[in-house]
Amino acid sequence: MPRKAANPCRVPGCPGIAVGRSGYCEKHQDQGKYGRKKTYHSYQRGADREWRKIRIEVLRSHGIPQEDWPKYVIDHRPPYDPAIEPDHRNYTLVPMIRGKHSQKTNKFDGGWGNRKKQYHGEGG
Repeated sequence: MPRKAANPCRVPGCPGIAVGRSGYCEKHQDQGKYGRKKTYHSYQRGADREWRKIRIEVLRSHGIPQEDWPKYVIDHRPPYDPAIEPDHRNYTLVPMIRGKHSQKTNKFDGGWGNRKKQYHGEGG
């Protein structure tokens, strides 16, 4: 019985051959539709029970009232890298208003098409 013909990679302009049923070559295996990287569930990004406990500790230690907690996210200084240090407690953790954290993330982590930049300093 003849096998099914190989398909080209789904990423526009990629000359690779698709591997398996994903439709992407080996180079683009971690990407989803339209060449974007896959998004992961919060638990896959490390937002587990332990992180929630750490978040509450940081918010309490900075004197933020509990009714304002949804307005805040916790920022890692320096930026979190599980390959270097997987334990969140070994970072300086600072609460930031969601909007300010999003602005910092977009500016330094390549959000909205911006290039990644090296983060230096406290403000953001």
